[in-house]
Amino acid sequence: MTMPVSPAGRRRRASRIACLTALALTVLCPFGRLAAAERPSARQQLAACQASWQLTVDRQHRRDLQHTVRVDRDRMLALLALPRTWAGWLPADSLPAGFELLPLLLADGKTTSHSRYTAGLWGLTEAVALKYGLRITANYDERLDEQRATRAAVRYWRDLQRLYDSPWQALLALVNTPPVFQNAARRLSSQQFWDFRDRSLLLYDDFPGQWASLLYWSAYGHVQPAVSPDTVRALTETTLGAPLSLSLLCRQLALSESDFRRQNPCVLSDDCLDAGSRIWLDKERTARFVVEQERLYAQTDEQLRQNREARRKAFEAAMAPLTYTVRSGDTLGAIARRYQVRLADLMRWNQLKSDRIYVGQKLKIHKS
Repeated sequence: MTMPVSPAGRRRRASRIACLTALALTVLCPFGRLAAAERPSARQQLAACQASWQLTVDRQHRRDLQHTVRVDRDRMLALLALPRTWAGWLPADSLPAGFELLPLLLADGKTTSHSRYTAGLWGLTEAVALKYGLRITANYDERLDEQRATRAAVRYWRDLQRLYDSPWQALLALVNTPPVFQNAARRLSSQQFWDFRDRSLLLYDDFPGQWASLLYWSAYGHVQPAVSPDTVRALTETTLGAPLSLSLLCRQLALSESDFRRQNPCVLSDDCLDAGSRIWLDKERTARFVVEQERLYAQTDEQLRQNREARRKAFEAAMAPLTYTVRSGDTLGAIARRYQVRLADLMRWNQLKSDRIYVGQKLKIHKS
């Protein structure tokens, strides 16, 4: 026989069920509340990031951002697990919380990231890189050098902070270039970071939502970045005083080209390094290079001279006139059409005053 339940008992049972449901959601759902032991550190970390970037979320944007955070979970956790060797070159203070995460979005954490307008971890344009002292040539691009690019990006960031009222404005200018951001801000007349999301006004149109996801999961994902051996700090910088053959250098220093390129991702050339290029070598090889550098420069110069001479001879051979012997039935116009040259040029090359030719006559024809 079932005993009747009083209204107060029903309320107590409903309350217990609600508590158990909330607990289950907290454990199973990544967007539920965290366990009591985890709550302070994760919340404080996310709050510190939001405060340092001056980000506030109103009701209008909260639901969209929650959806974005859910959808981006796997990608953000994968990015956060990547090694962040560039973080060692960042200053210990004066940067907003989470600044070191930017290369994860801008370049997927890859030093050699390259696009049509930008390159490197920080997505610097060529104009910005040159302004902040990075060297860029056809064979060499210091935006791909982790240490130099990071230091240039920090200086660029500090200059942008002086230009804009809030850190999030400087952030959008850094990611999309100041002219693009200023044009977008003028068209939107907005003072909210989230208003710039998916408006087709920025180069990186979904950056606000992606940045929100990355900050959230950096706090609540509990992902430790992979540890990568810090080989760059064990290397010594050397500036080349003259052009240098990469193959000669590697052969002299007993260094494979693949290892050299891994230590020097800014080197784009197949073989010859330009004068003024700054390369990284370990201390032992740096000492050997200092002793051998003049001989290597001389060998490279001789190699380049021989290459120039070979190209000159090949060009002269390609451009040397061929000799055509006139046969029965030939006309000067037909010969010109056959070799795709102008009739006037053919007459000038052979000092002809008319188009009359005879069998056995030798004609010079220059290649176009």
